Amino acid sequence: MLNKLKSGPWPIFILSSFSSIANLYLPIFLARTMSPEQMGVYKIFFLYLGAIPFLFLAGGPLNSVYYWVGRSSKERTQYLQQCFFLILALSLGILMLGLPFTERIAIFTNLTGDNIYYLLFGAFVAVPSSFYSETKVALGHTIKGSLFDTSFEVLKVVVFIAVALQTKDVQNIFIAFCAIFTVKFSISTGLKIKSGHVAFLPQKKKLKEIWFYCLPISLSGLVTFGMDKIDQFVLSAHLGTEEFAFYSMGCLIVPPLYLIEMSVSRVLIPKLSSTKPNEENLKINHFKSAITDISIIIIPAFFGLWIFSDQIVEFLYTDKFIDSAKYLKVFAVSYLFLMMPYDAIPRATGKTKFIFHLALIFGVLSVIAVTGAALHLSALQVLMISLIFKFLSRFAGLVYSSKIMGWRLRSMIPWINLTKITAVCCALYILCEVARPFFKENLQWFYFCAPAFALLYFIVLAKDYKRRN
Repeated sequence: MLNKLKSGPWPIFILSSFSSIANLYLPIFLARTMSPEQMGVYKIFFLYLGAIPFLFLAGGPLNSVYYWVGRSSKERTQYLQQCFFLILALSLGILMLGLPFTERIAIFTNLTGDNIYYLLFGAFVAVPSSFYSETKVALGHTIKGSLFDTSFEVLKVVVFIAVALQTKDVQNIFIAFCAIFTVKFSISTGLKIKSGHVAFLPQKKKLKEIWFYCLPISLSGLVTFGMDKIDQFVLSAHLGTEEFAFYSMGCLIVPPLYLIEMSVSRVLIPKLSSTKPNEENLKINHFKSAITDISIIIIPAFFGLWIFSDQIVEFLYTDKFIDSAKYLKVFAVSYLFLMMPYDAIPRATGKTKFIFHLALIFGVLSVIAVTGAALHLSALQVLMISLIFKFLSRFAGLVYSSKIMGWRLRSMIPWINLTKITAVCCALYILCEVARPFFKENLQWFYFCAPAFALLYFIVLAKDYKRRN
């Protein structure tokens, strides 16, 4: 079992979970330390910090390293060198195109002039600083790669908290972010220079090949990001400040749940791209195992968020924000969509144009539908419509993946494993409801039943694994 954990996606997930959990609670802590106005600036800053690299397509070459590591040793090094060159060039574009328009960007984002400079510089170093960790993971060194990223994420959280306590000034947090990621960028680049994976001169042929491979990925990432955030962008203009706060807090992002899907995909894509054409059974088993690995975490997490939505909101934000619970109960459904690794096969087979076309079609439809719904329907109904388009996008990708491989769609799903996991969660849900009358307060019920749910689930899971092996 230990060897399985070391070779699979679990090192990425386990190590990254430390930082992701800290990042989950960071805004909750900051909200109790800084004023609401400063928290608004904080959220706007990091919303656009996440968006800018997508706008400049910088993430595509970084994600493409998982494809190029499947080449021969000599070619692999050359492709990785050109990936770094392209990442750096696209990231420099953020500064070159952004600095002349700081005043306009400030008006558009509602950030002050000084914060715009921190925003642009932070966006510049964000993607290249992850080159070491991503290539390490792609090459199979999952512990080293994940540990590098996790160390800096934990450092970031600790420094943010210290700065908030000492200065209570959100701008100092932005300065700290830029400083930390500058150090990360320097160390990452230095380590990759040492390993021979960094080049500052372009090789036209390979650069062109990388660009045409990753362009659809980059564009689809941009459209997907827009589709994921369109409801918040639109509703922020239609809802009152208080109601929008309830909505955004109810759309609770739980980083470990996204990490498990990302971790599994990072391991799955190289397996699919390096498997020989005649090993179809091995490929489909890899795919089904990936779905099972994701579902082991996602399904019980959905049940937990759905069952305890009221208590989670009260615990995190106090009962002043209890109206967020209705949004959390609906938003929890979106995590079930992560069980579909919809783009792993197109990426592994080099058919990345479809990823862009898929994201573009559903992105445009989502924007039209959500914008129209926001004018006539409630915020809860807008959220439901947004989730429907997210599901359809992923399901369409799964259907296309089955056509690429010549598999039947139903044969790609590990039905028995999904049924077992769901059955266990349903049984535990019934036990939680049976136990509810024995507690005077809902929070007491939550404090007891939520950990008991998780503990009993993993006990049953461990026994089943032991029996099968």
